[in-house]
Order: sequence, then C-alpha cells, then structure tokens
Amino acid sequence: MDGGFEARNGDNVLVIDSLYSNLSLKSKGSVTTGTAGAYYYVDLTLACVDPVVAFKCTSDFAYLLSQTNNGNGTWTFRFGSYSPGQAISYWLFDVPPTGGSTYGMQVFNATGSLVFDALYPYLNPTQIYQDTSGALIGSNVTLTGDAGKTYAVVQNYMALLQYVGWEDPSGTVGPSTTYNVSMEGSVAKFTSANTLVLSTLQIYYAITGSVSYSGGGGTACYLMVDVTGL
Repeated sequence: MDGGFEARNGDNVLVIDSLYSNLSLKSKGSVTTGTAGAYYYVDLTLACVDPVVAFKCTSDFAYLLSQTNNGNGTWTFRFGSYSPGQAISYWLFDVPPTGGSTYGMQVFNATGSLVFDALYPYLNPTQIYQDTSGALIGSNVTLTGDAGKTYAVVQNYMALLQYVGWEDPSGTVGPSTTYNVSMEGSVAKFTSANTLVLSTLQIYYAITGSVSYSGGGGTACYLMVDVTGL
C-alpha cells in the first residue's frame, strides 16, 4: 500500500491494512438439517453485509450448498448433510459493525468506514486446500490442525458439482421419460476438534424431463479456520 495503516505479526505477515476490511465474528449458532425430501438441508437467514461463513459437523459429512444475497440486508445460507437430521455449527464473519466499541484500537479506511475493531475476534485461516487434480473424487483428504485447538471449515459452496442423468430403468424412451439424477459435490466432516476430512459424495434426486443431461463445475477449495474460544 502507498499510505494508510498497516500492522504485521512476528512473522512479518500483514494482519491489518486500512485498505481492506478484517472480517469479525458477527454471530454463531447451530442448525439441524431436514429429514425428508430429495436431499437433506436447512436454510439459515442472517443479517450481514459481506459474509464468510465457517461450519462444522462432527456426526456426518456436511456442505454449504448455496449462499444468497437477498438484497434487503440479509443473506440465506443453505447447509446440507449426507444423512438426515444432522447438527451443523456455524460461525458468521462479516465486516466489523460500527458504533459497537467505546475503547480499544479502531482502524478506518480513507472514506471513514471501519475496517478493524480490536473489540471483536476475527477470521483466522490456518490452512487452505484446493483440489485442482480431482484428488477428492473417490477418496478422502485429511487436514490436521494444532492439538488443543478447535477448527471449522469455509467452503466455496458445493464445488465439484456434477449432474449425471440416465434413462428410467423401465426402458421408456421419449418426452415422458423419467430420469434419475445424482448430485455429487465436495463435503467436509470433523472427526476430532482438529481433524478435518474432505471428500465427495453423491446425493440422489428423481426428476422428470425429456432430456438426460450432465454437467459440472468448480474446483473444490476449503479454508480450515481456528475458532478456538469463539
């Protein structure tokens, strides 16, 4: 940067820069996925500006299917799980709120917007995994954090999303054909407080359509973040 405020840690890593907003913890909680339907999910709507959501499920593989800006100051996050009725913990990080602190260090950008407030805990990424070679397809990848700490994961939605359609087993052909469709995507599960297992799993749908189709997209990318004490 050419001007403004910077702060670096003991490893000379830039941790505060007045040009950018540090994402602070805004809310946390737990949701439970549904038990019926084509796949098991739960929608969570929260007031936020520019959010990043970390999540954790210890009982099953889980994922963030979508993150939607509702245009009214709220976002809706759709979490899913491989099995029905699974509890998923979440931590929502957002730009720091204004007017919440009366002491401690605050950093503002050139336009006067608050970008850092020492009153709040901040998003603390510790590891990143990006699957550029398809290593997650048909196998698992494990990330391990420091002993004694607690972690969550940030996922770039349902990466490696793939649809594969095939003809109805009855052999019917034509516009009335019913196609079964599988959705395969990147998922995550914590097997301990500091052990994250990444994989891909299939969730099955049944749809009616005149054309079988396939598609895909995305590169699976995860951030393992430290949420110890949050």
